[in-house]
Amino acid sequence: VFLNIMLSFGRRGWENLAGLRGMDFAVTRDDNEIMYVYLTRDFQTKNHQDNKSSDGHMFQIKDSHRFPLKPLVKYMRHLKPICQAFFQVPRPEPIENIFYNNVHPGNNKLGNFVRTISEEAGLSKIYTNHCLRATTVHILDKAQIPS
Repeated sequence: VFLNIMLSFGRRGWENLAGLRGMDFAVTRDDNEIMYVYLTRDFQTKNHQDNKSSDGHMFQIKDSHRFPLKPLVKYMRHLKPICQAFFQVPRPEPIENIFYNNVHPGNNKLGNFVRTISEEAGLSKIYTNHCLRATTVHILDKAQIPS
């Protein structure tokens, strides 16, 4: 879910991650009936100081299991309902189908999340959250989508 959000919405290292809430995401369909997830509010970012951030979308891939909406919905079903934070600290053991505690992991934990995954997985290269943003920018440039 974290990787899908970073790739789909082009978030920087820890930019606005701790401030995300479940209600910040909505689902709709485009003119071709393709389902997608979008952010319901704008965030002030380094390049958009006027609270008008990018309008990234997480699109359905027709006839594919690779649509990131499914894991996003599953993740959201297991969050602690009284905690407004979208990213929450996992419980050691789930209680009544709730897998997370009533606390968010903090900016540093979120900002270093991909690095931590890379190190714990023993990857040959250490990736960072910024690597995901660079990947998003590269894919959009290659598709000739203007910034």
